[in-house]
Amino acid sequence: MNIHKSRGDRVIVEISSNELSRYELCPEEMDCKNPKTRRLINDVMLKAQKELRRDITSFDKMSVDVMETDEGCIIILCFKGGKNKKPFSGYICVMPQTDDIFKLAEGLLPHREKIRQASLFADDKNYAVCVLPYAVYSRDIFFVLSEFGDTMKAPTGTSEYFLEHKKLISRDFISSLTS
Repeated sequence: MNIHKSRGDRVIVEISSNELSRYELCPEEMDCKNPKTRRLINDVMLKAQKELRRDITSFDKMSVDVMETDEGCIIILCFKGGKNKKPFSGYICVMPQTDDIFKLAEGLLPHREKIRQASLFADDKNYAVCVLPYAVYSRDIFFVLSEFGDTMKAPTGTSEYFLEHKKLISRDFISSLTS
């Protein structure tokens, strides 16, 4: 089984006649209603996902085209629709020490253009920073936050929860502490 990526929404797979015989299939009998064909496509998708190192299972729709060759067949998987992504609300960084807040603000300053909002909250024990980047996932911002406290992806509604249950110190603590 040879897997080739053609574009972001397509995967092309060459399958030999020996591999088809393991699934008790031949190219002209392949039909998505057939359980053997579905098992083959499922195995192809799992292998393609591992080899291509990207998620191909969360698209809304997929079409399958099969072309017979002398050595077996070629399957073209076309993915359609948006991915089913979980909502992303940024990052939370919890810090026990006040000194770290100033260092964190300085560390985030070079990444300021990537950050939509960076709010600072406090309660009796800790300070919490809620950072909302423009990008869905910013590795640079995550690493900077990780240097100064316990960092995790924020579930949806985290900012609202913090506004209700913690004291808001600054809606834009990077500008407040570095100017």
